[in-house]
Amino acid sequence: MAGSAGVNWAAMNPGPVPDRAAAEAQAKDAIRYVLKDPDSAQFRGTTPFFKTLYNFGFGAAGSYEPLWALCVEVNAKNSYGGYTGYQSWLVKFRNGRPVRDALGVMHSEYDCNTGPMQFARRAS
Repeated sequence: MAGSAGVNWAAMNPGPVPDRAAAEAQAKDAIRYVLKDPDSAQFRGTTPFFKTLYNFGFGAAGSYEPLWALCVEVNAKNSYGGYTGYQSWLVKFRNGRPVRDALGVMHSEYDCNTGPMQFARRAS
């Protein structure tokens, strides 16, 4: 995570870990909400929960809040009606609910496919 050097991840307290089944369902609903064609969404895998930081301000000192997050793999149709291929979406949770303004497709800066965030593949 960019800008996270020196963060004491073990001491960070984002509160209790959200309920897994409820969080996955809420994450999928949140992702569908922003898709061009929500009915086309295909979900393939999710990561275990991990701690992350979220800046609710605009870079002001002390505006970062620890949250729980997970990544979800999604394949959905774009504006042209074609599937995009599976993409990793990061969903951050505050008080057990997705933070919609912190929802988005991952790019190289945040890699949901390696390290502690690696996808736990599940049989469909």
